[in-house]
Amino acid sequence: MKNEYRLVTFCVESQRLFSGEVGMVRSTTLDFLGSVPELAEQMDGWEPVGFQLLPQGETTYIAVMLKQSLTVPDSL
Repeated sequence: MKNEYRLVTFCVESQRLFSGEVGMVRSTTLDFLGSVPELAEQMDGWEPVGFQLLPQGETTYIAVMLKQSLTVPDSL
C-alpha cells in the first residue's frame, strides 16, 4: 500500500468564518465539496485528513491536506 498526499489551498472572506465581535459565538460548516467547484474536482477520490485556517486580515486562506491510498503490487 502506498499513500500519496495533496495540499489544496483556497481563500474566503474572513467575515464568513469569524464573527469579529468579542464574546460572540459563531458556528460555521465548511462545505469543502459544495463551496468551491474547483476544490471538489481536486478532492475527487481523495480523503481529507486535515485542514488549517490562515487568517490574513479580510481574507482567510484554507489549506486542506488530502490523502489517497494506492495498492502497489509487491513486485514490479
